[in-house]
Amino acid sequence: MSPQTIGTRSQTPNEREVLEGLGVRWPIPPFAVQREPTPNARAVREGSVAGPSRGEGIVTLLWNGVGQRFVIEYRSPGTPKQVEVAIAQLRRYVGSSSDLRPLVVAPYLKPELLDRLVEEEISAVDLSGNVAITIPGRWLVIRSGAPNRFPSGAPIKNVYRGRSSLVARAMLTLRAAPTVSAVATALRESAGLTMPTISKVLRALEDDVIIARNGMIQVVQPDKLLANLLANYRPPSARRSVRGKIGRDESTMSQLRTNADDTGVLYAADLPERYTILPSSNPIVRIYTSSIEKLLGGVAIDEQSRFADVELIETDDPAVYFQREEQGRTYCTSRLQVYLELASGGKREQQAARSIETDLLAGYQ
Repeated sequence: MSPQTIGTRSQTPNEREVLEGLGVRWPIPPFAVQREPTPNARAVREGSVAGPSRGEGIVTLLWNGVGQRFVIEYRSPGTPKQVEVAIAQLRRYVGSSSDLRPLVVAPYLKPELLDRLVEEEISAVDLSGNVAITIPGRWLVIRSGAPNRFPSGAPIKNVYRGRSSLVARAMLTLRAAPTVSAVATALRESAGLTMPTISKVLRALEDDVIIARNGMIQVVQPDKLLANLLANYRPPSARRSVRGKIGRDESTMSQLRTNADDTGVLYAADLPERYTILPSSNPIVRIYTSSIEKLLGGVAIDEQSRFADVELIETDDPAVYFQREEQGRTYCTSRLQVYLELASGGKREQQAARSIETDLLAGYQ
């Protein structure tokens, strides 16, 4: 690789630079690289140059005196959606040829994409230093772990975490939506998400092959969407917390609701027993709120009691209030929020989360 400072964004090269630089600017050890001159693909399509339109170019990889020709499909930046398109395109290029093998090249390929390509018996090289060359029965060379040298300049770094993750949460529940505006309507209780932001998140989900647009914005991999939300889940950041005894009878819980309605305070009680069977009962209920003082207006709390029944957690994290549900006079965290809390916990909590996972994915074809 050409000298670069790790962590500094490099300019993504174009197709011509990649074809000319493979084996020189971007070596593929332990292979030597020989590039074949090929007609420009656009010129072929337009008819100004004769010849078959096959990928972006052809290279031969040489190792210990043995060579193999590969047809290249370059995809930038190398999203899952682009990789799926590249797989289909390379199959058309190669067809029944025993001479050519398929090769995906991209600025950066995540480890799971390298694995996906190897499973399809397709080789891959990225310009960040990751390699997966596979020829069944002959070669299997995998080198991964190099960081992305071409990070996106987009302001949304992770659509599965933080406020932008609410779009992913909404899509899991909606399953499908006719327009971006319909998704925005489902997010109406979540201030701060603009239409441009929602559109960017949806494009990122489409690039990850989580959703597809075929007249509708539709979730096509709900299990992957849920897994990504869980892998990126972080407990809500709390300003402070108070533990004590409030009695938690119907009158007290009704007063909390009245206080919240009167003052505009957000709150949601974490009640996992609504959705699953817990391994053991816990007398202490977590209640998330944007203001402990306003929520407790007129409600006495004994912080010294040995028999605490609530833990009040003050947070502005919108995820804990998103899609909250009502049980009587009490707002409760959503089924998805309860699942993420349990599934990111210990072994017993994870076991309790499995039935909720089944419920969340029910109804998908």
